[in-house]
Amino acid sequence: MEFKLVKWGNSVGIRLPGPVLEALHAAPGTSLYGRIEGNELILSRNAIGLAVLTEKVEALSQQVQTMTVSQQAEDLASLAEKVAALSKQLDSVTQRVKDITS
Repeated sequence: MEFKLVKWGNSVGIRLPGPVLEALHAAPGTSLYGRIEGNELILSRNAIGLAVLTEKVEALSQQVQTMTVSQQAEDLASLAEKVAALSKQLDSVTQRVKDITS
């Protein structure tokens, strides 16, 4: 869709046709937020754009993965302690069997 810049007082504006306003669920007086990405102007109804949300989701995803790895490490440490305790019990039982059969 092509938009032409128009003189508006001392400024320049972009007129948004009805279908664009409908797609944005916007009307006169609605605040839109813009950002520049490369040579593109991105308009959004939300102050936080898709790129920012994507960055936040990726950061949260990394935190979740880190927490998961950390939790797994804790679980493995707990299992290692249990295995060590069972190993000691097995050694004790093995020694008793040797004592009895000797």
